[in-house]
Amino acid sequence: MSRRKVCVVINSRANYGRIKSFMRAARNHPGLELQLIAGASALLYRYGSAIDVIRREGADVTMEEMASAGGISKPILYRHFVDRDGLVAAITGKALVEIGEILDTKLSEARSDQPPHSIRATIDAFFDYIERDPQLYRFIANPDSKRGNEVTTAFTERIAERVAD
Repeated sequence: MSRRKVCVVINSRANYGRIKSFMRAARNHPGLELQLIAGASALLYRYGSAIDVIRREGADVTMEEMASAGGISKPILYRHFVDRDGLVAAITGKALVEIGEILDTKLSEARSDQPPHSIRATIDAFFDYIERDPQLYRFIANPDSKRGNEVTTAFTERIAERVAD
């Protein structure tokens, strides 16, 4: 009996969690051969040491330092992130998820209050994040990063929608 190939492409670790039971069933099915393709943002967990280096060494850390911290060569890092902006965009996305979680907590605490409190909650969320992770914030807020800024702009628009609700 020939096995049918099933290819699953994910772009983030969160997406993997949503299809985990399917993946387990497909992997254990005798008639299926499973192949998983992970996009660059999913690989960020593997290269999460890049974030550790940013926190330790500062926002001006080089691609070589980030690759080295992950135990890989710079060419391997560039195979997954075409340029520094690609890595900045992925790290920015991860950082913005953390800011979003802080924001959700702050907004839920402010919901029972008057509207100005939701604006204050938004500001508090950003300051909480900046105080907790100043080097990573400097890294993602770098105005020279085109793709990081695109991710930040999209996130800012989502924040405006949350506060307006």
